[in-house]
Amino acid sequence: MVGSAVVHIANMTSVSDTESAGAVVLDMGHNYFDPAEITFPARQPVKILVRNRDLHQRDIQIAELGVSLTLLPFSEGLIETPALGAGTISITSNYSDQALATLVVQE
Repeated sequence: MVGSAVVHIANMTSVSDTESAGAVVLDMGHNYFDPAEITFPARQPVKILVRNRDLHQRDIQIAELGVSLTLLPFSEGLIETPALGAGTISITSNYSDQALATLVVQE
């Protein structure tokens, strides 16, 4: 199962290429995430570039990691965590408390 993590969150209009290097891109909009599943290897830092593709402000939550990020329309935010243990983590938005995307950390 996934342990607790200290999460570094940067919320900017745009994230620099240097900061986002090596990040997996997660697009979000009205009630969707694309891709719906992101896989990372266990015991490796996780870096996700979240891009709001909607005309409205969007919130992203990863409750198990204590992440709550608000993105303005057409802005980006960067989520970075230290190495995580194996497990499956739900990613939700302000439109639904059901998992809209899944972060899978594999051995």
